[in-house]
Amino acid sequence: MEKTFNCPICNNSSWEQIGKMTYKSRDHKEGTIIFNDKYTLLRRKILFNIWLPDFDSIKFQSQYCSSCYFACYSPRPNSIDIKKKYEFLQDKEKYLGAFKSQSKKTIDLENKRSKKYFHILKRNGFSKSDTILDVGGGDGRHLLPFYKKEFRCYIIDYNKYPINGITRLGSTLDHIPRQLKFDYILCTHVLEHVADPVRFLKKMLGNLKDDGLCYVEVPSEIWYDINWDPVTHINFFTKASLANTIIHSGFDLIKIKKTIGSYGEKRILIIWALIRKNTSKSQTLISGKEEIRKLITPNYFSILKRRSYEMRRNNSLKPLFRLIKQIVRKIIKTF
Repeated sequence: MEKTFNCPICNNSSWEQIGKMTYKSRDHKEGTIIFNDKYTLLRRKILFNIWLPDFDSIKFQSQYCSSCYFACYSPRPNSIDIKKKYEFLQDKEKYLGAFKSQSKKTIDLENKRSKKYFHILKRNGFSKSDTILDVGGGDGRHLLPFYKKEFRCYIIDYNKYPINGITRLGSTLDHIPRQLKFDYILCTHVLEHVADPVRFLKKMLGNLKDDGLCYVEVPSEIWYDINWDPVTHINFFTKASLANTIIHSGFDLIKIKKTIGSYGEKRILIIWALIRKNTSKSQTLISGKEEIRKLITPNYFSILKRRSYEMRRNNSLKPLFRLIKQIVRKIIKTF
């Protein structure tokens, strides 16, 4: 893991601190009260057994780039660390990246998510001979709407067990045959996992036809701080920093949007973008200073908006009650 590094998006060396968190290896052993679910225990084994085998504890700092406003942890895993992580998970989780829960809610949300990808790309016109690649798409279920329309469907993922009709090319972009180019590429919930997002997108760009389209989607996880799990996600994007990542990668940004989406059984905030190969000489980078400031130090209007989203996501009034408590405490402190 790297303690000192420049921003992987814009190469800036100046960071602004958001918060700090210390992890201790003894707190994350099997049977402890703090974390006793299989998912978390596996990630803590990655942290202390694979990434930091000589450490009993580690302090992470959450931070954002003062230039492009991309956020991450320090220390930060490099590409070798990430490869070791997925090789470990591939051995431990047979159906890595596939949703094991087959509840009606999961099935409905995942089908809805697949149809959304299909309809966004459909607006640009399809033909039966089109090819599509899903990068990091688990077992390939999000390609089913395309497969039913006679697309040639391919997938790149550490999961070795794609569903029927989907051709697995390998684990990484390096396994794609050089002569194979795609009309469409899906890259959903992947960029938050990779060590070098710009390099990753550039490599992916090489597999897209000149007139092809690419759909990118990431979770929106910055709120007061970033999500404190230094193993699962290592990159955290705002709308501006994702746009700048795309521009730095040599893509032409067609559309970008922040909205409510889904992942498995969860309703989450997402940022998605539709992109293509750059047809212009240059694009203007987007300033994201005000956006990240509002996320880290939100006002009451922003909090109310967030609580409203949480109520819709969870079908619960608890977020509203939490907001009322915050306001009451604020009023009491003023007297």
